[in-house]
Amino acid sequence: MVLLKRQSCDFGKKAVDFILPGVDGRTGATTCMGKKGLLVMFICNHCPYVKRCKSGLLEILANLNSLV
Repeated sequence: MVLLKRQSCDFGKKAVDFILPGVDGRTGATTCMGKKGLLVMFICNHCPYVKRCKSGLLEILANLNSLV
């Protein structure tokens, strides 16, 4: 289920240090932070919403270097 109400966000707040294991064997951490921030997504491959958005997410990831 998707969240329909937008939650407020404290933009500019420093992220808490973390390390997350990825399904690809790599780890993600606050050291991955770019100039414009960091996006962490918790998604599930069998979720109908994720399946619908998958091609768009892959396109964004493919062009990530141009976004940073």
